Amino acid sequence: MPLTYDDVVSILADITGMDEDEITPQTTLLDVEMDSLLLAEFATQLAERHGVDLADSLDITPETTIADFVHVLAEQSSSAEAAPSVLSAL
Repeated sequence: MPLTYDDVVSILADITGMDEDEITPQTTLLDVEMDSLLLAEFATQLAERHGVDLADSLDITPETTIADFVHVLAEQSSSAEAAPSVLSAL
């Protein structure tokens, strides 16, 4: 099953304790307080749930939006895709 925007939001909500409704395509990694520890936990969850290996060389910053993050993941993995809901929300 391909990785979608909803999968990313679900994982982020699980590891941050945020409600999924609080995370939008325009939410930034800074908004979800993504630091190196959360990124490591996110990578672990991504690998366990979807078999996607989060590359160490991801081109992300604290200002990266969730929509952009999904697109970066899609570029890093052939099994990831940007869900239509992300594209329509931009």
